[in-house]
Amino acid sequence: MDGPSDLVRSAGQSAALSVTVSGAGSFSYQWSKDGVNIDGADGPNYSLASVTVMDSGGYWLVVEEVAPGDQLRDATVLAQPP
Repeated sequence: MDGPSDLVRSAGQSAALSVTVSGAGSFSYQWSKDGVNIDGADGPNYSLASVTVMDSGGYWLVVEEVAPGDQLRDATVLAQPP
């Protein structure tokens, strides 16, 4: 699995996190921020259209194969004031 990478954005800019997963099985995804699942963030990509300081934090992605095996990735988003 490749990605996501840490990001630094100015307030008002967009931010996009993504991963590339390879394998023969089907995968399920769940993004979370600071340990709390993000509703509807259940794909390999997660984006913020216009970041605010409140969006700063640690973003995690749990990827699970339909077959046994779990993978975990993290990235930090830092939104700077304008």
